[in-house]
Amino acid sequence: MAYMRVELPPTEIARRIVAAISGNYMHKIDPSWLTEENLTTMTGPKGTTPMHRMATLGQWILPKNGLGRVILTAKMLQVKDANGVTPLHELAWNGHLYQVDLKLLTTEALCKGNKAGWTPLHGLAGHGHLDQVDPKLLTTEALCTGNKAGWTPLHELAWHGRLDQVDPKLLTTEALMKGAKDGITPLHLIARHEHLDQVDPKLLTTQALLTAKEDGKTPLHFIAGDGHLDQLDPKLLTTDALLRGDNDGGTPLHWLASNGHLNQVDPKLVTTEALLTGDKRGNTPLHGLARHGYLAQVDPKLVTIEALLKENEEGVTPLYELAEHGHLDQMDKKLLTTEFNGKPLYCYLPREIHQKFVPLGAQGNQHVGRKQIWL
Repeated sequence: MAYMRVELPPTEIARRIVAAISGNYMHKIDPSWLTEENLTTMTGPKGTTPMHRMATLGQWILPKNGLGRVILTAKMLQVKDANGVTPLHELAWNGHLYQVDLKLLTTEALCKGNKAGWTPLHGLAGHGHLDQVDPKLLTTEALCTGNKAGWTPLHELAWHGRLDQVDPKLLTTEALMKGAKDGITPLHLIARHEHLDQVDPKLLTTQALLTAKEDGKTPLHFIAGDGHLDQLDPKLLTTDALLRGDNDGGTPLHWLASNGHLNQVDPKLVTTEALLTGDKRGNTPLHGLARHGYLAQVDPKLVTIEALLKENEEGVTPLYELAEHGHLDQMDKKLLTTEFNGKPLYCYLPREIHQKFVPLGAQGNQHVGRKQIWL
């Protein structure tokens, strides 16, 4: 097939190649145009290169339509567009890296970021294409390469539950604790998305579990809330750890109580004082147990009259929560007739409920409730 030889500037040639790639008529392009210079020429000030387009679509890199193979070079993989994105980024993000000669891939190349700091390794980790890379190119340092926000390929693996795609020897406690600028660590993501089974328990320490992100929440908060404390070494759990508050004062113990997972904790770690630890609104773990009907998960000896009458900033008590949500059957009925400050405990129930507990023939209609007293 004869081709008309026309002298065109490299930019125009690049545009025509990009159009041919997008329009699927590369077979009409003069093979002599497929040079390193033309394939790495930008189509405009903010444009891309033919190599970027080929990498995105994963086409024309391998033999097709009789054109023969485009011989890739390191320069062709590393040319940057206006945003610092390279064809290597596109190949990694779109899962086409298997088409590249492994000799052209280096750890350094996989860790070169665009203007925002995203690297090809971020793309491979986030999109599940790490199997296209020689495992020897992966190092702990490479997995901890952060973008401008501090987000690393290890964050991507943790987020998507793909930690099993890397050699366990590359995972260290320090790597799991490396936080982004907002303080989020890979361990936060592992805990939040319930991938704790992908981590060697030996890597988990109390310090790692209590590493706080910018809102004060720790991996232990998420593990407690989802009910996975049984996946941790009990030696890592202490009363102090369970009472580590976030910026709003919420503790892992609050999360355990509200979600019904307090039965996963050694009872020796749960004290009346711990149950009465309030957040910034005065809500305690005991409030959560009472509201959600999990009071039976604690030793009845810990539930004292004083504890049941502990008010939050709105004047709501655990006793009120029990009554309001229909869980009074979880407490000792004898306790309701026990006097406190000269009044039976049932007088501290909501008005419409406490009347059911007034002894037959009792005089008056005393009631102490949500910051109101009826005499």
